[in-house]
Amino acid sequence: MTLREAAAAYQRAQPARNLAKGTRAGYRSLLLRLVEFAESEGVETISDIDAPLLRRWRESWEWKPSSQRQHLVMLKAFFSYAAHEGWVNKSPAAGLAPPDFRIPHPS
Repeated sequence: MTLREAAAAYQRAQPARNLAKGTRAGYRSLLLRLVEFAESEGVETISDIDAPLLRRWRESWEWKPSSQRQHLVMLKAFFSYAAHEGWVNKSPAAGLAPPDFRIPHPS
């Protein structure tokens, strides 16, 4: 299954989960960016996505850390669903750590 097909199938399942329109739009945007990045790396099938590729993609993110954290939650949800559906053996996003965005205390 291509990553593009998997993303579309995941998005088709979202209304049944009663996700808000804005949440669905966020997934659509994130998954489109993932598909574009993967294709630019020569990867088209979801089973060829691995943790190193996801880490390279995450390094390109320019969102603030709190937004990165939310996008990572959505990415993990997508790959968890993909694993449940049998599209991947295990989630390549499972081991990705969220960004640290604690505010440093003044000395």
